[in-house]
Amino acid sequence: MRRVLPFLLLLLSTLSCNEDPSFFTNTSEASTSSFTEGLADADVPITQRELTPPVNPSSQDVVSSTAETSLKKIIKNGSLVIDVDSLYRAKATLDKIIKQFEGYYDRESFQDEDYSLRYNLAIRVPVNSFDPLVSALENGFNRITDKEVSAVDVTSQYKDIESRLSSKKTALEQYRNILKKAQTIKEVLEVQDYIRKLEEEIESTTVRLKQLQDQTSYSTLNVTLIQKIPVEYTQEEKSFWTDASHAFTSGWNGLEAFLILLIRVWPFLIITAVLIWGIRRLRGS
Repeated sequence: MRRVLPFLLLLLSTLSCNEDPSFFTNTSEASTSSFTEGLADADVPITQRELTPPVNPSSQDVVSSTAETSLKKIIKNGSLVIDVDSLYRAKATLDKIIKQFEGYYDRESFQDEDYSLRYNLAIRVPVNSFDPLVSALENGFNRITDKEVSAVDVTSQYKDIESRLSSKKTALEQYRNILKKAQTIKEVLEVQDYIRKLEEEIESTTVRLKQLQDQTSYSTLNVTLIQKIPVEYTQEEKSFWTDASHAFTSGWNGLEAFLILLIRVWPFLIITAVLIWGIRRLRGS
């Protein structure tokens, strides 16, 4: 009995502690603190609260370390103008070369001019194959009349857009969590407005990032193939009959011009004739 008594006293004291109202109050506060986290006092406008979630320094370190190890982003473009003897044979040769470098025609047009035949071709090729393709074309075609190549390093721009896109997505997720905890209609509307603006910014930033990815993954080479058509001049042999024929034609053309002139000025001729007749009649009287 003496051994059991201390155990009973200890159990009663424990139960009395659990019945303390402060125990239940602390438990209730702990359960509601997670729901109200991220929102300030209801009396303070939501625009004055710090809704933007804090940035985790460790995540920035991960992004920076990943960016340092990524490859450079370079946009390479160029143009070549090539004179060829046969336009169609040159086009067939160009088709084979492009196929070797896994390229394709993004745009092509043909022009049949008075003194030349012309192919305008826009070639898309993987960026790593751009320089080898240009070298292959220079070796395959001897008469290159114009060449232009440009390379633009957009690595920092690409990393900046990529980082901003990641930050916007993280902020969007945080705002969606805050929206679940909003308590008034005003708070809901304000947070939804933030979310809408973020979604629009994310969409435009994603489009820009995809454009840079496409430009840095594939290069564009504009190639113009030109076949010049020789012009033959034939000198006509002169003879009496040739000169007479030209003279007759010239005289006939002159007569036609004179008759046309008379037709144009006939009203003035009639007026002049009437005036002369009137003057002579007055003098005679």
